[in-house]
Amino acid sequence: MDGAAFGALHEGWDVEVKKAGGRDGRGAIPASLWETYSAMANSQGGVIVLGAEECSDGTFQVLGIGEPERVERDLWNCLYDRDKVSANLLDRERARREGVDGKTLLILQIPRAKRRQRPVFINNNPLTGTYVRGYDGDRRCSPEEVRRMLADADEDHPRDSRILAKYTLADLEPVSLSSYRQLFHSRSPGHPFLLEEDQGFLQKLGAWKRDRETAEEGPTLAALLMLGREEAIREELPQFHLDYRELPGGDGGGSIRWLDRVTLDGTWAGNVFGFYQQVMPKLVAGLKVPFHLEPDLLRRDETHVHEALREALVNSLVHADYATPRGIRIFRKPDGYELINPGTLLLPIEQIRAGGTSESRNPTLQHMFRMVGIGEKAGSGFPAILQAWGEQHWRAPLLEDDVEQYETRLHLTMASLFPEATIQDLGQRFGDRFRHLEESARLALATAWTEGRVTNGRLKELSSRHSRDLTFLLADLVEKGFLDPHDERRARWYTVALERSVQSAGSSEQSAGNSVQSAGVLEGRSEQSAGGSEQSAGGSEQSRGARKRGGLLARIVERPWARRKDVKAAVLLVCRDRYVALNDLAAALARSADTLRTHYLIEMVEAGDLDLRYPKRPNDPRQAYRAAARGRRQRKPPP
Repeated sequence: MDGAAFGALHEGWDVEVKKAGGRDGRGAIPASLWETYSAMANSQGGVIVLGAEECSDGTFQVLGIGEPERVERDLWNCLYDRDKVSANLLDRERARREGVDGKTLLILQIPRAKRRQRPVFINNNPLTGTYVRGYDGDRRCSPEEVRRMLADADEDHPRDSRILAKYTLADLEPVSLSSYRQLFHSRSPGHPFLLEEDQGFLQKLGAWKRDRETAEEGPTLAALLMLGREEAIREELPQFHLDYRELPGGDGGGSIRWLDRVTLDGTWAGNVFGFYQQVMPKLVAGLKVPFHLEPDLLRRDETHVHEALREALVNSLVHADYATPRGIRIFRKPDGYELINPGTLLLPIEQIRAGGTSESRNPTLQHMFRMVGIGEKAGSGFPAILQAWGEQHWRAPLLEDDVEQYETRLHLTMASLFPEATIQDLGQRFGDRFRHLEESARLALATAWTEGRVTNGRLKELSSRHSRDLTFLLADLVEKGFLDPHDERRARWYTVALERSVQSAGSSEQSAGNSVQSAGVLEGRSEQSAGGSEQSAGGSEQSRGARKRGGLLARIVERPWARRKDVKAAVLLVCRDRYVALNDLAAALARSADTLRTHYLIEMVEAGDLDLRYPKRPNDPRQAYRAAARGRRQRKPPP
């Protein structure tokens, strides 16, 4: 590996570099290594490089290790010392020497720890020695976060299999139980489970149990979640919450917060099965169904997109941690869907995308869905979603594992990989230079344009190229003036570069144009139609919407005394569908950070118009803002 290749590592990988020079400069294991080891193991893994340092501009400088043999020996001694670290995740291939410019580095490739191994902690104390990888480095976990990991690690005693000895059949919702049995019968009319009375039927499903040692007997937590009365569920899980909303189009400034909503309001069976019955028809309403006869001459009224949406909904329901306050949130948007469930992923994202393995936080709940034909075989759900979206040539689903918020988000955008309007806009901006780019490069630019930004990770989801190749591709696009990089440290992201004629110093009009274009990149220009054959019409509507938003932003930038409602609308545009830091928001709107924070952001957060990236830490220096899903509120003010 040469110095140039090494310097590009930080572009796309989660890499941490440490000098590891020791007091004598010959090499030593730094104490901070173990915090990073724990953090990466408990998150999505990463790479630790010993023998280098990170410069202020984000580049890496190679220092080398004087005595790599001694450092390696100390490393392995610590890895096998359980008083130092709870689990050794490395082998000889994952801890290797690398020569760079004649100097020796020690590179550690830390994998994500398996479910049973988490939490990986240091100094023989999980409550004080467990770390996770946050947006800007390593963060010590709270005792509550550690307890969650310990609960998830206990695969032999899943939480939803717990016996609720003080509950009876009377705590189950009769209509839900009857509806479930009818669905079971329609799928398997001769199944022997149907010969049982309700209690025996549930017992066969694993939803009713008896402890042989204590003789305790009753419904399991899975039975209560799936079929219970809402008030009974809340007695066991006070923070239980389910919410579906269909959101309107537009720029977010209107008075209509949602077009349709399903929440726990007492008008339907407030349990997981009832929520599925209410929400699934709403998710697929309006989807086109081509006429198709199966070999048995029966009409098929579903497409792979219908099946994918069912998988996505069921996945959210069976993988959720129902003991947390945020609850299930499902959003149908004009351009797609967003499904959010509390609880982080139990498997690496790469393994979930590949399929073949399934680990559920609520396996009994998952089994109950499967027994009525809802949900695919183990590990095939997400690949089915990828297949359906790929068949439509839509942008690849985005699966996010948010450790900070302790939730999983799935974005299903029904927009083309190469929207016609986007290609036209980029062609106008860069001319033949864009048209002559290879497909992966054009995909990177199109993603940055339609989604507001592009990262190595996102581009890897959309193409078949290796992360390392994409690292150099993105660096090349920056060098050639197509992309602008942001965040010189970790988690680097890119936006479409401003036109060079606009970037030059000059009139106030040019300056305003710069800010408007920056805001346009941040807030994204994609308002794609959700229909394949209607894509051209959607593109026209998209262009009109983009011009309308651009006009509003131009007025804000050019007028220091713009109306309050216009400034608020502009804030929502820039912060739509992504978190934006205060300084970036101020630059986009040509306002001072103090003015925005004092006169707008505090009020908008309190009103529920904006969400904080760190709602529990309002004074966090990394704080950022995102336009809230309609009706969602946070009470803590921003810093």
